[in-house]
Amino acid sequence: MLYITEKAARMVGLSAQSAGCEGMDLRLSYHADQVGAARFRMGFDEAKPEDVVWECQGITVRLAPQFQADFEHLVLDFQDIPAGGAQFVFLNLR
Repeated sequence: MLYITEKAARMVGLSAQSAGCEGMDLRLSYHADQVGAARFRMGFDEAKPEDVVWECQGITVRLAPQFQADFEHLVLDFQDIPAGGAQFVFLNLR
């Protein structure tokens, strides 16, 4: 299942604070765009009974069962980007 780096976990916590979502879980989802490129989404959400749930680096992560295979072998990190600044990135370990 997806692993969250320490840096990404810190930034998730700060994002939750700034959005007023402290105490909410991190929800992840996935879709492929028109050309088949992976588009990962993340936000804060309430629990749903059917959710796949796990904890990593102190973050409770939730996703709908149909997305479980899409998050195998992935790492969520927070990295500097060449254009300047930093952002969350999903790294595929396969």
